[in-house]
Amino acid sequence: MPCRWEYGVRGTRGQQSFKRDESIVANLKWKTPRSKTRSRRAANWKLQPVTTVQCPQCKQPKRPHFACESCGTYNGRHVVDVGDEHAGA
Repeated sequence: MPCRWEYGVRGTRGQQSFKRDESIVANLKWKTPRSKTRSRRAANWKLQPVTTVQCPQCKQPKRPHFACESCGTYNGRHVVDVGDEHAGA
């Protein structure tokens, strides 16, 4: 059975282009040590501060797209009782 690249990119026998389907990738000279890989990954493990916006009803800070924990409104209407268990978390 001939190789994939023997008959060109499309596999037609009429074209004898001898081009490979794969993309060309550079070969590494040495393996990257684990310590360097770990430190590179750990550089992106940072916590983002919680984004807060001002509630239009009571002017308290709240998370965007969440019901307000202090007054229980969302999108201009009252949706959660403040004393309810599921109001905040």
